Parts: sequence; C-alpha cells; structure tokens
Amino acid sequence: MIVYYTDGSCEPNPGTGGFAVIKDMKPHILGGENDTTNIRMEGKAIIAALKDAGEEHAEIYSDSEF
Repeated sequence: MIVYYTDGSCEPNPGTGGFAVIKDMKPHILGGENDTTNIRMEGKAIIAALKDAGEEHAEIYSDSEF
C-alpha cells in the first residue's frame, strides 16, 4: 500500500496557490496556479495522489475536510 500526505494553500485567498503530495516521506508532486483558492489546491493535491496511485491501494492523509 502507498501512503500519501497532501496539502494545499493559497495566499491571498483567492490568489496564487500551490499544493504538495508527499510519498515515502519525500516531496513527490508539486503544483500551483494563479487565481485559485485554498480549497481547489487541497482538492488538486488529493486528485494528484489518486492519479499517482493508479490501481494500487493507497492511504491519503490530508487536513482537508473533503
């Protein structure tokens, strides 16, 4: 099983945002956008982890309330 940790943020909100996906306790996927919100960035991090896992079982830890 793959274990991911995800987070997203935006400053100001809305504004410039970014997200990170941690895998094997190392940054694995990083991304960002202009004109976005913190909720979108949280969601993009989770989606990126799900895509990365493919068909493998995964646990995703996030501070998001999704």
